[in-house]
Amino acid sequence: MTRTLWILRAACASAAAMVAITAVTSPAQAYIEGNPLTVTALTSGHTATWVLPIDAGTWEGEDWHYDSSGRTYQMWDGGTLVGTLSGIHMDIYDDPQVVLNFTAQANVSTTKFIFSSALVSFASLTNPTASASAGITVTDNNFNGALLAGQESDGAAYWANYNGLVPGGTNYASLLNTVSATALEGTHTDSANMGPTAIVGSVGSMSSQFSFSLSAFDAASGTSSFQVVPAPGALALLGLGGLAVTRRRR
Repeated sequence: MTRTLWILRAACASAAAMVAITAVTSPAQAYIEGNPLTVTALTSGHTATWVLPIDAGTWEGEDWHYDSSGRTYQMWDGGTLVGTLSGIHMDIYDDPQVVLNFTAQANVSTTKFIFSSALVSFASLTNPTASASAGITVTDNNFNGALLAGQESDGAAYWANYNGLVPGGTNYASLLNTVSATALEGTHTDSANMGPTAIVGSVGSMSSQFSFSLSAFDAASGTSSFQVVPAPGALALLGLGGLAVTRRRR
């Protein structure tokens, strides 16, 4: 009887150890390389950069979050105001997933804005499923219409790439081109999405970027999400190992 109990206890301890090892080596463990967000604004020979350092955000387990909480950031090049930022909210989840929300306003001339995420790396996933979405609202602030034009190399305003830092790596999603509002409209919103679709091969990192020009004095509010999840077969294997795998639902 004593030997039977010892065998059962040993078996339970072994199973617990296997679950712990599986959890530690889960492909969902992600990390952030460099600053989570870098914003560059360029206009009429002036360039200004705003950087969001990792210690400005907060951690919830392996997930990183930042919210500007009503703060406004002015981007200056010497004595020239190039652009203004507000409404910045960013989440980097270890699923992995990158989420970004922002508002940018041009100053006295057409301004190019580039919002670049950090490279988010994780244990390689084989044949994972990815999805991406982006939305932009333009607001006319001087009653002459508002125009936002994508400035990525293919004319898009938003890119989501894997296995590299944008513009490097492989492009998964290229979304939105031109978003405009007439003086009568005041504001206009456009959105697009890609996936969920499978990526063939191995994926070990991801990044995203908004790049667009914005007419003088006008504002653009953007929102985006890019996520990569293990293939269904990989999730089934984790389930057999006793690890419950759940996905965030938004």
